[in-house]
Amino acid sequence: MTPSSDDGGSIITEMVLEISDFLATNWSKVATYSDNSLIHTLTVADDGLIANSAYRFRVKTVNFYGDSEYSAELAVAVAPLPSQPAPVTKQQLFSSTT
Repeated sequence: MTPSSDDGGSIITEMVLEISDFLATNWSKVATYSDNSLIHTLTVADDGLIANSAYRFRVKTVNFYGDSEYSAELAVAVAPLPSQPAPVTKQQLFSSTT
């Protein structure tokens, strides 16, 4: 992100994370942060992500004087979760001769 040339001396009060399907033109807010960290774990259940799909993300900041320009977009591909491995089994061989 490029900082504004004049922020009026105002601190950042909020950061906004937005998502878009890779080739779409519309954006949706994922989360808004008013703390010092921008941490969000994306999930299929909470954020509607679909495996084998691509998305774009961008961030903007907000202060008393308004919104910043958006950051550069980050393109992300979502891989499917790996399948659960088969349970481990142990084969026992018994001798027929004693």
